[in-house]
Amino acid sequence: GGGDGGGADGAAGVVADDGGAYRPLPLLSSSCPGWVCYAEKIHPQALPYVATAKSPQQIAGTLVKHVLTRGGAGEGEGEGAAMGAPTPAEVLHVTVMPCFDKKLEATRRDFMDA
Repeated sequence: GGGDGGGADGAAGVVADDGGAYRPLPLLSSSCPGWVCYAEKIHPQALPYVATAKSPQQIAGTLVKHVLTRGGAGEGEGEGAAMGAPTPAEVLHVTVMPCFDKKLEATRRDFMDA
């Protein structure tokens, strides 16, 4: 399963991702950005098997910036719309994490709109 050490979810075959596209199994997953960076640099042949799910930090950022702000889910939608909440661009999402690699995750361009 998932977890910080990575792992293999499934045994053989394919699985549909978020967009309905099929990906090969085993599905490798980890919430550790250091593990993903390691795979990118040392084992690029494993990248087709890496899960595309958001990390807990990315999920929290999405909720803060796109659900609890004015216009987050579309103008007039979101929990903060009626309360005069700030726009997503006005929000700075800060997390305190026990791992230095979370800083790496927060600075990756492919996760900026997470």
